[in-house]
Amino acid sequence: MTCARLSKGHPAAAWLGLAVLLLISYPAPAYSRASNPSPGAAADSSGCANLKEQVPKKYRGRYDRWKAVFLSSEIGRQLWLGYACDPSFRLKIVVSDSMGKGGKIEFDDYQWTEGRLTAATIILGHRLDRGYPEAVHYPVLGSLYYLRSGWDAGRPDDILAAAKIVHEFGHVDRAAKADPTRFRLQNELSEVYVSRFRKNGYDVNDPALAEIVALMGGEPTLLTAQREYWAETYALRYLLTKLPPGKRRTLLRWVRQSLASSSSLYYIPSQTEWQTLASFD
Repeated sequence: MTCARLSKGHPAAAWLGLAVLLLISYPAPAYSRASNPSPGAAADSSGCANLKEQVPKKYRGRYDRWKAVFLSSEIGRQLWLGYACDPSFRLKIVVSDSMGKGGKIEFDDYQWTEGRLTAATIILGHRLDRGYPEAVHYPVLGSLYYLRSGWDAGRPDDILAAAKIVHEFGHVDRAAKADPTRFRLQNELSEVYVSRFRKNGYDVNDPALAEIVALMGGEPTLLTAQREYWAETYALRYLLTKLPPGKRRTLLRWVRQSLASSSSLYYIPSQTEWQTLASFD
């Protein structure tokens, strides 16, 4: 997930090239692997033996606030218990200056053991509580931009940060539920695609690229968008429990508008989940 609000005036070809070259995270609800955690169950770092939180001291206070707001929801607690506190899973969470207002999954750190995802790394920007990504791939987090008029726009917002954290956990959760062979193949071939795309002068009509796309089951930009849309359903489920009714309705209105204006190919795999969430009142 990146968080610069880009101009909508870019031509389609430029958007394609930019999206391919910025393949950063690979997401793709369901919900956490914790077996029926009880509502309100304790969910913190104590007792999470395999969790590593690499947070610079100067950012520890804000990270603890973000985490507390994340854990104040049922979906946040489920995801935390299912990955941060699963004794068979190794999760690393890093707060980094380099990510700024965004977050991502370090997909090279995904590890599988006998077909089961057993390790992942989430990187969070040190200003995660500011900034909104472009709605074209982030119909939920991007729509929060239009709710800021009722808030102090210059103030760090812990709910925004927590929603971004839910989004990143959604990537991990979806990866854990994907077919590992296909998922890893798509990740590996995406890198091959990008390398070839650069070397051929950004020619999307290259037959070699068409062969890669056939093996992947779709263009990298499409597969990435579909995974982002899956992760966004987690963020929406979280926000529907955290926002007051008025802002919840406003958010849903903008989310529906974003979905209506985006390619249906992006959200078809997660369409049932979107229909369920968008009907929430």
